[in-house]
Amino acid sequence: MKTITKLIVIFCILTLVSIYFSIPDTIRMSKIINLQCATESVNRFLGQKSNWQKIWPGNIYDSSTDNIFSNGDTVQIVARLRNTIQVMVHHRGNSLPGSLIIIPLSSDSTKIEWRASMVSSMNPVMRIIRYRQARHINRMMIALIRQAKDFLEKKENLYGIPIEKISTKDTFLVATRGTYSSYPATADIYNLVGMLRKYITDQNANVTGNPIMNVNRLDKAKYELMVAVPTNKELPGEKGIFFRRMVPGNFISTQVKGGNFSINNAFSGLQLYMEDYKKTRLAIPFMSLVTDRVTEPDTSKWITRIYFPSL
Repeated sequence: MKTITKLIVIFCILTLVSIYFSIPDTIRMSKIINLQCATESVNRFLGQKSNWQKIWPGNIYDSSTDNIFSNGDTVQIVARLRNTIQVMVHHRGNSLPGSLIIIPLSSDSTKIEWRASMVSSMNPVMRIIRYRQARHINRMMIALIRQAKDFLEKKENLYGIPIEKISTKDTFLVATRGTYSSYPATADIYNLVGMLRKYITDQNANVTGNPIMNVNRLDKAKYELMVAVPTNKELPGEKGIFFRRMVPGNFISTQVKGGNFSINNAFSGLQLYMEDYKKTRLAIPFMSLVTDRVTEPDTSKWITRIYFPSL
């Protein structure tokens, strides 16, 4: 009988020792993800409170309290700093401080590490309970940060437009310019397009693609419009019409549906992308008018492709 009692006591002691050695006084949790996107874009997006609703839609994120809710737990956004977002995780009466650390890896990749910690207890039963709670919180952190990864790696979520890298073939163009006291209207654009198409026909050549254009604001009351039309061969030019050759190159591009408001937003998105990824712009950006705006006056149906020449 004494032997059994001794064995029980030894077992209890060993169990307690194993609990204290296997569960540290401070339980640290961490989850790391790598994102295929520029660090600046992640910082800018996460730094704006209104964007968090987009990552966790529905009732998961409450913009009025700046809280994220997940499986009965609450993640409170304490502060948004550059490269760091301080958070507080509330779980069953416990408040765990933590932070999301944004770390640049290269020009087009970023690491986010979510760190949190929980103080365990000298009471062995509570120590085990706290350990199980920490595992639960760590699973919650993993789920939320994976959801963020799925969202942030899509360029259309960060810039409001789909963005792709494309290249062009050798292209012959005839072009012309016009100056206007206000932003060129559809009639202004297609007057020049019509003139170029007539010139191509008169030269026994063929139009080989959609017209392209660029508008440059010279000052408060003057806009310069350049329009070009692709053709199948080199032409000499005449009376304000000149030849241009678009050599094969790389472009950052997007296609947008809508009028000037949508097009301007797309231009802004591409410009941000160029800055975030440290892209060098080799020439002026331009638009390809996929939709004939004369035959389709409804601007909501216009399709325009935008090109930024880039390395």
